[in-house]
Amino acid sequence: MSIDTTWIPKKSVGPIRFGDPISKHLETGLLTPSEFNTDHPDEPSFEDEDDILSVYLDDTGVIVASILTDDELVFNDINLVGLKSGELASTLSLSPDETEVEENVVDEVDETIHYFYELGLMVWLRDDHVYSVAVDDGDYEDD
Repeated sequence: MSIDTTWIPKKSVGPIRFGDPISKHLETGLLTPSEFNTDHPDEPSFEDEDDILSVYLDDTGVIVASILTDDELVFNDINLVGLKSGELASTLSLSPDETEVEENVVDEVDETIHYFYELGLMVWLRDDHVYSVAVDDGDYEDD
């Protein structure tokens, strides 16, 4: 059975709440350590058994801080991954707070990144389609 990927902005993705101790999800077997974190090899990350969600920790190394997925993040019964940028804006009823274009050095393609600070949401688009999403608690006071 796949993990629930329903996103409640600034609170949780399925059973994983921002601020949870990672031990809670390791003890139940919901998450396991990732074999290799290609984005940040010096940071531990954790994944569900189907490798849908990647979970990252705060600076203490014990608290769930953010969740990344290239597969599925459901908001209002709609998977955000795969949406066109216009569909994303319509689904969220919100325009991005900030947008930037960067070259992905691995794939050597330009990607657009939308930041929705109010929701704790960061979205990567290629060819006008969402291909990756990161979410957190939206608390950027200390950043």
